Amino acid sequence: MKNEWGAELDRNGYAPSIVQADTSKCFLCQRSGVKLDRHEIFGNAMRSKSKRMGLWVSLCHTPCHLTHAHSCAEVMDWLHRMGEPVSTTTISRSRCSGRNSTLTIWRKQMKVLVACEESQEDCKAFRANGHEAYSCDIQEPSGGHPEWHILGDALKAIEGGGVITTMDGIRHYIGKWDLLIVHPPCTYLSNAGACRLYPQKGQLNLERYAKGLEAKEFFMKFYNADCDRIAIENPLPSKIFELPPPSQVIQPYQYDDEGKHPYTKKTLLWLKGLQHLVPTTPERIPVGPYVPSGTGRKDRSKYGAAKRGDDAKNRSKTFPGIAKAMAEQYGGDIRDEFTDGISSWR
Repeated sequence: MKNEWGAELDRNGYAPSIVQADTSKCFLCQRSGVKLDRHEIFGNAMRSKSKRMGLWVSLCHTPCHLTHAHSCAEVMDWLHRMGEPVSTTTISRSRCSGRNSTLTIWRKQMKVLVACEESQEDCKAFRANGHEAYSCDIQEPSGGHPEWHILGDALKAIEGGGVITTMDGIRHYIGKWDLLIVHPPCTYLSNAGACRLYPQKGQLNLERYAKGLEAKEFFMKFYNADCDRIAIENPLPSKIFELPPPSQVIQPYQYDDEGKHPYTKKTLLWLKGLQHLVPTTPERIPVGPYVPSGTGRKDRSKYGAAKRGDDAKNRSKTFPGIAKAMAEQYGGDIRDEFTDGISSWR
């Protein structure tokens, strides 16, 4: 059985703790090798929800569980603050439903891998909210933070035994990633390249088709990765490659808080263990497409990017508004929430 976020529940109905990384020792005194109890952050009527959502910690039976957690008001209050919602953001959805929708994000510092990303837009957005995020690509980053970038194959970063090395030479122990955001290459998968896949009517370009199958295999390795939360972003794929159906279709103008990208550019999301990305500017009216369609349009002044040449990399970059929305809705802002309040109990 799984909870709302796709996390497996054990036979007693507990999801993995989202508050404590190492549950083999006491959360307060840090002792191991002693009798441990699972303590739900919220009890009484909220106890079952705490179990299901991973809002629990391991405490030594005595004194931390029996004495501190249930008898000391200061400890009880501190534990409650560790598990209460990070933020409750009311987002206007008048176009969609005619009323406001409340999105609640639970407090946890996440280990996030943004695969196939050299721009570092997603990585920086999650870092800005206090998460341990890393970009990974075979190209060096253009986002200005090589200390957050893994130069190499993103699949190896997932399957590498939990240890990654960033460009500054520092090794980081990850264990298991909490969230994967993936921007796999779309050159041979995209429906926009169908004219090259079929250069003449009814005639399949076998070389390009073979490369498309390789791209699909790469895509599916991320789709089936051992991670509880996955978001894969790509444009509309060609039907011949039979990719799984996407979870959601989004547009840049729907996430344009700063008015920098009021364009259309249909983007598909394949989601696992994540809710749909809620538009932050649902009533914004787009000014036009980000990339012009067809080859005969000469006036490109109203478009966001040119079609070919030096702008090829630019038009594939993640829009800042979408990156910000992902960071806020998939992770939340946990800055200043994990101050070490444990030291006084050791």
